[in-house]
Amino acid sequence: MSWSTCQNAAEFVRQRQAELHRHESKNCLAWGAIERWESTPADTPKVRFLTYKAEADVTAHALLSGDEEHLILGAMHPYEAEQLIEFLNRNGVRLRTIEGPQAIAAQFLSDWTSAHELSVEQRMRQGLYELCSVTLPDTQGGTLVQASESHHKDLYALIHGFLNTFDEPWMTPAQIDARAQRFIEERRAYLWQIPSGELVSLAAVVRETPNTASISWVFTPPKRRRKGYAGCLVGSLSQAQLDAGKSACNLHTDLDNPTSNAIYQRLGYRIIARSLRAQLNDN
Repeated sequence: MSWSTCQNAAEFVRQRQAELHRHESKNCLAWGAIERWESTPADTPKVRFLTYKAEADVTAHALLSGDEEHLILGAMHPYEAEQLIEFLNRNGVRLRTIEGPQAIAAQFLSDWTSAHELSVEQRMRQGLYELCSVTLPDTQGGTLVQASESHHKDLYALIHGFLNTFDEPWMTPAQIDARAQRFIEERRAYLWQIPSGELVSLAAVVRETPNTASISWVFTPPKRRRKGYAGCLVGSLSQAQLDAGKSACNLHTDLDNPTSNAIYQRLGYRIIARSLRAQLNDN
């Protein structure tokens, strides 16, 4: 019984196929890593797919980012988490961010910070919501628009605004510009256009599984809030994904933000899991 590293994304899928397909929304981060693996340049560190084998069965998994500082835990038994800590220690991994199902992530975080004399800089309780049927609000004549080259300037401004909602924005202007361009090229970003022609809200499809789509980057500038634009955008985008053949949409929320949680619940999103995300610092 031990943890090991898969050679590539295809091997990970072979080992965890049943679990990945059984709970697509709950494993959306793993599906996103699989999607990114093939497109990651050869000279850039790739995501490491870690699996735990108990006798003949692979019973748990975790994801380690290319820089080996960000760990995403899948569902696992506390004993498997303990074994994972030993595996990471043997491989000299230095974690800065940990996230995963709430109970197991909390225990892992406690054990890891104690062993490495680290403190928690930031802790966020997250909710994973899933929607299979949309309750659309009154759009008041607004329209869902897929971002194109003509929207680059507006998209840049909305991404910049989204990042400024965090204590420490993690992108430079050049990186924001590159993200806007990538969103456009990959046809992932969507905007809400009101009858006057103004673009007032942003959302993006950031991951896909065979049957679900994950929505994120939801942002409305402060002066445009309390008018229902984010709800109209996310509701319309969710419906578009269902119309295109997806059976469900999912998204993560900050559980300590009652406003956004209420908006998504009114659209038909229902919480299916709770997770914890923590950023670490040296003591």
